[in-house]
Amino acid sequence: MPLCCPVVAWGRNELLKLPEEQLHMYWYQWFFGAALAEERLMNERITFTRYIWSIWITGLANWQSNFEQTGKSFLNGDWVVITLHSYQVRWELAAKDHLYQKIDGEIEKDICIRVPTLVLRGDSDPVAVPQMYEGKEELFKNGYMLRRISNAGHFPQRENPQAVSDAILSFLK
Repeated sequence: MPLCCPVVAWGRNELLKLPEEQLHMYWYQWFFGAALAEERLMNERITFTRYIWSIWITGLANWQSNFEQTGKSFLNGDWVVITLHSYQVRWELAAKDHLYQKIDGEIEKDICIRVPTLVLRGDSDPVAVPQMYEGKEELFKNGYMLRRISNAGHFPQRENPQAVSDAILSFLK
């Protein structure tokens, strides 16, 4: 079975078929698969996540105050282990939780989403290249709408909340 990963842009993304630019953008995911990641995140989680935010947020000048609020959640005792496990499972570097085996089996049988779906992407998102969102229509059996949010990076809801609200309201009409 080829190494696959569902990402923000839903679907099976085979590692060997990802665009080179996307491979570069996933550097942090490869880091999370390395043995030293747990120690680094345990000891420097705020420094590391602040750096990630600094490169991911492109449309919010004063992101630091947002980070100060959200960054407190990274101090949760389970955050490092859960975060690393999530990324390691994504790239088949760790076993999935057996408690969800039945649900995982159902998803593997049919990864299609059967409700109308709106996908919002920051126009300058440094985490996922635009191609990751294109050509996904066959995975959405009841409609797929992709909206690019201007003046936004990886967190469009934080960077341009008005455009996000407008897109959602328009979609729901």
